[in-house]
Amino acid sequence: MKKNIKEFISKSKKDIDLLLLGLLVLSLPFERIPSIDVFGVTARASLVIGFLVIIRALYLLIKRKANITKSIPNYILLAFVVWIILIIPESINIKRAVQVVGYDLFVVMLAVGISIIYKKEYLKYLLSVLFAVAIFASAFAFYQFFGDIIGIPITYTGLADRYSSGLFGFPRVQGFSLEPLYFGSFMLLPTMLLFLFNLLNQYEIISKKGARLLLFLFSTTIFITVARGAIYGLIAGITAISIVVLIKKLASLSKLGFSIAIVIFAFIVSLLIVNFGSKIPLDVSKTFGKRGGSAFTQQLLTTGLEGSGDERAVARRQAINLLQNNKSAYIIGVGPGQFGPYVQNNTQANYGWTIVNNLTLELLLETGIIGLLLILAFFGSVLIRTYVIVDKNKIDLQMATLVAISGYIVTQAVQYQGFSTLYVVHIWVAVGILLGIILATGKTKIGS
Repeated sequence: MKKNIKEFISKSKKDIDLLLLGLLVLSLPFERIPSIDVFGVTARASLVIGFLVIIRALYLLIKRKANITKSIPNYILLAFVVWIILIIPESINIKRAVQVVGYDLFVVMLAVGISIIYKKEYLKYLLSVLFAVAIFASAFAFYQFFGDIIGIPITYTGLADRYSSGLFGFPRVQGFSLEPLYFGSFMLLPTMLLFLFNLLNQYEIISKKGARLLLFLFSTTIFITVARGAIYGLIAGITAISIVVLIKKLASLSKLGFSIAIVIFAFIVSLLIVNFGSKIPLDVSKTFGKRGGSAFTQQLLTTGLEGSGDERAVARRQAINLLQNNKSAYIIGVGPGQFGPYVQNNTQANYGWTIVNNLTLELLLETGIIGLLLILAFFGSVLIRTYVIVDKNKIDLQMATLVAISGYIVTQAVQYQGFSTLYVVHIWVAVGILLGIILATGKTKIGS
């Protein structure tokens, strides 16, 4: 990994595309720290570099040094963007609608832009950078956990007050992200990659020992976020990858069992860490009178305790009521980003606009069945195409990464039942790399 990073630094001085993609991957965990609010937008490194990637891709297209492949996923993404633009007039808050459409357009263009400038030889450098920055983010998360336990003020740990040890008696780490669930969402990407690399003996990026240690470290980090969606997503991703590996006979049962055992051991260690460092919660009713490891497992098994009490369940009920009271919304939606304006009487609160916290339901409400089906069709077509390509090609680093990112998409499908921000940059960067790998595969192209 060190060798690849050194080569990346050296080669990126002469290759602007490699530099941009590498910096983009490097910026992914830093969504809250550091950042600054500018005209209602949280400006951060990933946005700035993402715009540069889009501009670079447009430049290559204008100069005819690259082409947008005529592919089913690209057509579906175009249709989705056109659709959400068309339904803007349905909104009761046009400003909010335009803002959300702008965010969605950005991540869609970013994914396509990545696929345009991606080259096969970039992958080992991008993955090395990803693992390195994930190690750094994990180290910071452990600093947050133990720092909070020993009494370091949240000003210095970077934890939001609601994620300090006051609520559960132990902190919920959020790294450099806005919330633990977003941090867990990011950490799932390198975790899926390492889980599969261990199964397939893909040690081109990192040694066998290093891959196992990082799988343990990243899994433990996910567990101490205590974000149910991320943990359930981890289980779903491992299950999906395991099924593919077993069906294709890519690894033995013993190797699969050993990799799963690493993740289980990480859970046990996280439980011990939480139990050892736990304090008495300020409000024991939030943990049903439990503390330590018992409160930890209670949080994972009980709905309604995440973040701000029962707000997620309340928001979902409000979304369902809006659909039932407006039958046309089932088809065309109420407009992009309009759930908040509807339930807040079109008045933005200090904390911003309320969201449904369930992407499936939010897309159905705001963009109708048409918008929801377009997103499902996009990810479905990508996963199907990935399976076809992997089936036809020898398993190497490129193919292994395709399978791992497909597993990551499964983790997010699960996690998106607990939050509903479609325009999460690190998710679409993963999608862009997946599209880039598929398009860079010489034998088979998407939609062919």
